[in-house]
Amino acid sequence: MDPLAINSSLSPSFLANRNNDMQSEITRIRQMRQLNAAPEATREEKMRKTADEFESFFMFQVLELMQPEISEDNEFTGGYAEEMFRHNLNEEISKAITERGGIGVSDMIYQQLLQYQEVQ
Repeated sequence: MDPLAINSSLSPSFLANRNNDMQSEITRIRQMRQLNAAPEATREEKMRKTADEFESFFMFQVLELMQPEISEDNEFTGGYAEEMFRHNLNEEISKAITERGGIGVSDMIYQQLLQYQEVQ
């Protein structure tokens, strides 16, 4: 497979969205490192919030990958605006899924964070 063909198929907005996602994940990791300085009750609340945010991010990635790319050669598509709307819609859907109990990823991560804190 030609690497140039792969790179040319990625739209600039797709790459910009992925870059923003990576930056937000780096920020979340930095926040996790600051948990050690927090009081115990606040630490557990922050761990729960971080686990929920991770599940929301995970669900967002799943939703993004499940949707087909927008074809610009059809006159009934919204083009760039539709692509941005889908991105925002997927973000809100992923938050709603997590707020309503999610798929269990948040609980598993929270339990692992608690075990990690006990070891330290």
